[in-house]
Order: sequence, then C-alpha cells, then structure tokens
Amino acid sequence: MQLNPGDTLGKYTVTRFLGSGSFGSVYLMRDTLMARDCAVKFVENQDPRSLVAHFEAQVLNQCRHDRIVSVHSVDVVADAHGKLYAAIDMEFVSGGSAQDLLQSGHVSIRRAVKLLIDVLFDLQHAHQHQILHRDVKPSNIMLAGNRAKLTDFGLATNAAMALTASGAGSPVYCAPEVLGNNITNVQTDIFSAGMTLFQLVNNISNLAARVPSADLILKCQVISTIGYKSYVPRRLRLICNKACNSDPARRFQSAAEMRQALESLHIKEDWTKVARGHWEAEIRGQRHELQVEDGPPTEVVYRVNGRRRNANCSQVRSKPEARALQNRWVYDHTF
Repeated sequence: MQLNPGDTLGKYTVTRFLGSGSFGSVYLMRDTLMARDCAVKFVENQDPRSLVAHFEAQVLNQCRHDRIVSVHSVDVVADAHGKLYAAIDMEFVSGGSAQDLLQSGHVSIRRAVKLLIDVLFDLQHAHQHQILHRDVKPSNIMLAGNRAKLTDFGLATNAAMALTASGAGSPVYCAPEVLGNNITNVQTDIFSAGMTLFQLVNNISNLAARVPSADLILKCQVISTIGYKSYVPRRLRLICNKACNSDPARRFQSAAEMRQALESLHIKEDWTKVARGHWEAEIRGQRHELQVEDGPPTEVVYRVNGRRRNANCSQVRSKPEARALQNRWVYDHTF
C-alpha cells in the first residue's frame, strides 16, 4: 500500500512511512479517535475471511510481553482502488531500531549485550508460547529508552508445526539448515540471535554486504570469513560462536541459556569509539579517553577527565600501531 503524509484511511491519518516489514509496509499514523500515535502495518488481504494476513496480530496478542511490541487491534481496510488490506495497529516505539543505532554511531559492548539480553527474554517468552520468530535481526529490534523490544512477527509460526516450515527471514541471519532444508525451530532462532549479536559487537552496518555468496551461509562460514574486530573480547566471541555453531546440538539449547551466558559477563569498562582513533568510557563517574595523537612521536594518550595519565600513555611508530594498541586496551579491559 502506497500512502503519503496527510492521507486518511478510516480513523487513521498518515504521519510518515516507517519501512517495510515481512509482507507489508509500516506507517506512523495518528489514530484520530483515540488521539494516539501508532505503527500500522498493512498486509494485502483479498479474502477478509482468511486468517493468514491476521496471523501476525494474533501472534503478538498471544505473546504479550513488556519487551515485545504490543498490538492494539487488527482490521480489514480498503485503499482508494478497493484493494483490501489487513491493518495491524501496533505500539509505536520512537527510539528507532538497532539497525538505526548501527548506522548512526558506534555500539558499545555493554549496549550490544544489553540489547541481546532483552531480545532473548522476548524469544524465551515466545518459545514458551510455542511461537518461533524466524526473522531476528537488528532492524526488528526496536529501542524504547534503555530497553529493546522485538517486533515484526510476520514470519512467526507455531513451533509445534514448524520443524519443517519454510519462509524464513533474511538469509544472512539464517542457520544453514534453514536455507538447506527449510528447518526452523528454537535453535534456528538462537542462531539468528547469535548473528545479530555478532553484527552489533563488530559494528557492521550492513552484514549482507559483507557476505559475497550464499555458499558461505550454507557452509556456516560467515563469522569465520568476516572475523571479529580485534577489540571484541574472547568470552564474547565464544558466546557468538556457540550460538552460531553449524551443529544445532552444539548451540545454546534455549533462549534462556544464551541469555544467562550473556548475563554472566561482568563489564568493567564500557568503551565507545567516538571517532577514528578516539575511544571514551565512563568509569566510576569519570570520563576516560584513549586518543591517537600525531607526533613526532605518534602517541596513544590516556586522559581522565581531560588530564593526561602518563602511566597509561604509549609512544608508537605509526597510527595503525596506535589504533591496534587502543583495540588491545579495550579487549583487555572490557571484562
């Protein structure tokens, strides 16, 4: 459905286009009767008696949770040409998505871990209700203040019926058995969560662009081909690798198990890359900085609240060596 700002459709007035979800388009709209903003997803539905286009709303209602985007209602509406759509009226989360976060700046280790912990709470709740999401990725993680909320259940299905269900989501986040054999289950949702974590901690804005062929996905070689940024600590790499193991039996066996593994990570220093060669962290209420400064000699200068701390400063031979030293500091001091 193509709508423009100011268009009206029943009780809704279009504010702006938000994006495309599974099988439909999403708009920020104003419910004029309830005087509230909402995100409305329109899914083509030529047979109002059919429940297929309404299934996402039913799933969201079935999986109500404070970390899952809530659904207000679902109705059948017609556009100006008489074409029928299911209109799924959902909570509007104003903070954007984790994908937006990747595109706007550096995602710190703490932020990435916190986002995934919230997502895994969502998946745990959905799985307990026999629902598989099947399309976990950064663009489907909405930011509500300090919390993340999982959205877009357009590909969700009943776990009891989904052991050989097709129609899974974005290929680069899919487990090899999804693309190879159309298998979707709890472990394939875990795999997608692991790939999402890998993308966030490595600050890759477009993961699909880094994968030159579908063969890498089928062979479960995406992570080994791209590799980790040198600042990503080993304990976090191990969690990503386990979630994305080629053998489903060697992955985390539940969302709760993966969540608990992330919760066991005690982050001491949460460094954020604010510019090339410049990292910052707030540690016990003080502002710490690691910054590459031109020479001669080239230095990595460590400051606390703007004051140089000579004991943590280093002279190096080149800027690449300086940046490598910064990354090593983050690697050593995160946990």
